[in-house]
Amino acid sequence: MISFITGTDWIAKLWIRLKSIRKNRQLELEEMNTVIFGDPVEIAKYYVEPDCQERNTADRSEGEHVVSREPVMKKIDQFFSCTVDHHGENQLFFLSDAGMGKTALLTMLKLRHLTAFWPLKKGCVLKKLGKTTLDEVSAIKNKMETILLLDSLDEDATAYGRVKERLLEILESTQHFFRVIITCRTQFFPKLEEDLMERLGWVSIDGFNCPVKYLSFFDDEMVTKYLNKRFPKKFGLLPPKKEIEEARKVIEKMGYLRCRPMLLSYIENLMKSPLIKEHNNEYRIYDALIQSWLYRDQQKIKEISVENLLDACIILAVYMQVKGKRSIDEEDLNCLIDKIAQVKPVKRIEVKGRSLLNLNSKGEYRFSHYSIQEFLVAKLLLEKPIYKLKQLLPVTDFIFRMITLSKKSPNFIKLLDFKGLNLSDAKLENIKMPGADFSGIDFSRAKLSGCDFCNADFSGANLEECTFKDCKLEGTKFTDANSKGLCLINTLEMRFIYIIPGEFMMGSPENEPGRFDNETRHRVILTEGFFMQTTPLTQGQWKAVMGNNPSHFENCGDDCPVENVSWDDAQKFIDKLNQRGEGTYRLPTEAEWEYAARAGSDAAYCFGDNESEISQYAWYDANSESSTHPVGKLEPNNWGLYDMHGNVWEWCHDRYGDHPSGSVTDPMEPDRGSYRVCRGGSWHGYALYCRSARRIRYSPDYRYYALGFRPVLLPGQQR
Repeated sequence: MISFITGTDWIAKLWIRLKSIRKNRQLELEEMNTVIFGDPVEIAKYYVEPDCQERNTADRSEGEHVVSREPVMKKIDQFFSCTVDHHGENQLFFLSDAGMGKTALLTMLKLRHLTAFWPLKKGCVLKKLGKTTLDEVSAIKNKMETILLLDSLDEDATAYGRVKERLLEILESTQHFFRVIITCRTQFFPKLEEDLMERLGWVSIDGFNCPVKYLSFFDDEMVTKYLNKRFPKKFGLLPPKKEIEEARKVIEKMGYLRCRPMLLSYIENLMKSPLIKEHNNEYRIYDALIQSWLYRDQQKIKEISVENLLDACIILAVYMQVKGKRSIDEEDLNCLIDKIAQVKPVKRIEVKGRSLLNLNSKGEYRFSHYSIQEFLVAKLLLEKPIYKLKQLLPVTDFIFRMITLSKKSPNFIKLLDFKGLNLSDAKLENIKMPGADFSGIDFSRAKLSGCDFCNADFSGANLEECTFKDCKLEGTKFTDANSKGLCLINTLEMRFIYIIPGEFMMGSPENEPGRFDNETRHRVILTEGFFMQTTPLTQGQWKAVMGNNPSHFENCGDDCPVENVSWDDAQKFIDKLNQRGEGTYRLPTEAEWEYAARAGSDAAYCFGDNESEISQYAWYDANSESSTHPVGKLEPNNWGLYDMHGNVWEWCHDRYGDHPSGSVTDPMEPDRGSYRVCRGGSWHGYALYCRSARRIRYSPDYRYYALGFRPVLLPGQQR
């Protein structure tokens, strides 16, 4: 056990000590500049210690619940001092959104080591994660006496499209160090298993159980501390009141973005921008920041316009993003200028201090923050395409957020590579991504509302429990996607679950209780998936389309199934529904209906053969009290479909005919016959009539107060 106490005034003490050793440690400070892409002394001068927490700051809206926050150094002290018993307990992750201070945190930890501020005889190594990092790490001697700081997993080119695999490589390569701290953007970090001991703030990956902390947003007190540092006292007097008041006016315009340290650090530039008075959207704030930089530079080089400077920076940013670079040396920049003359003005930008571009200790150009580079890329995608993109461009979570804020369809959408994104649990509205390639992306539990995904490709994507509400999906591909629980919701609030292609045994075995002769058992293969409404069509949905209510049990309410409708009536409803332009609907085939009803079960019911359990799933004669009931109130089957047993019989598309005896693929309805098939049982039938295999037939014009239906929606033609 090692005593590790930071104290409340550690930043002031560190700053005093740093100033006294600055000359002696110049080489180390310059090396840090190369790693962190910033001046460590500048970071220390204005640093305000943030809090951290066990919950993701984006999990719930601000103020919705109380989150336990602690000063970040207090948590790190505990991490350094605790006993390590299992794999991963010495490897800590700090996660946050862009601009929340992850790199600054590691910088301050390294400065604590350089200033001998720690009462600990341990080495400390700071690295930016990249292609060569693990080779460099393996060469470090005396690992058990070394603290390893690894910055920006989200900027590691070797992790793009394989972040979980890369993460495991890092954990295995660094497990023998005394302590390891790794930073990453939250949205880039993979969704891992919860800690085996169910500890809050821990994750598990292939035997490594690691602590995870999230950097908290600044609170108002921290913002005040920062402003007092940025506008310090003059001649021992109070801080300049005028500047702080002006800064606060700008901060008010920034809304919740005021809580991000990176944007706060450029408050002086934002104070000079006229754009900030008009907008508080994140895209506009970044735009204002860049315009203020470029306007300042343009005043010194009159012959070059702000527009030319901006175009040059955009092309440079796009080039670096395509190449997976965060910096570019003089030789490569000159080569780029030889190919694209528009880039030349970047050589005229002032690259010292807090500017748009700066130089590291190796003389390499880089943007002042990675999010600045990403924003310029987004600007090309969302505004005038001044540079013709020819190669795949990696889209980061920040670039994607800028696109979603704009509500525009981005330029070059066919060349956007989304493989580095993790969109699980995302809440996205009205984004326009027609033709985007989302293959392999994790969208699990995402809520997507009003989006345009026409002709987009979700092949191989994880769409488990994902919800598309009132989205345009004409021509969308879902091939080989994990579609368990995938849900579409149209403008009438009709919910449709995607039923994946597959095969099953249709009909019933000869020994099944209640079996009829028309239930010949045979194998059916369905090669196409489809969307099925999760409940029978309701009275409210019928009225919204048809303007009347034919139901016998009208007093049951809008959430009860529509009944007393014929097959012909159902067709009229579907015709009107299709005229709304939200997709192509129809009744399910008999094979589709039974496949969906069984939901993988070969038993008499979706839940098994035990008839005594049916009251949990179906309204039938023993529990219905001689009436229909609101849909979706009992248990669903394994595929999320309600009332497939009981409540109302459901019309199928097919004419009635005998089942074949052999295997069939995508069975078609019989060529002739005057009756149509109904399935599922109803509120006034016996339990045995609610079996998955039970079939009855009626004339297509027959109406009865136990007859309803549920539509299916054709894949590739949905909205």
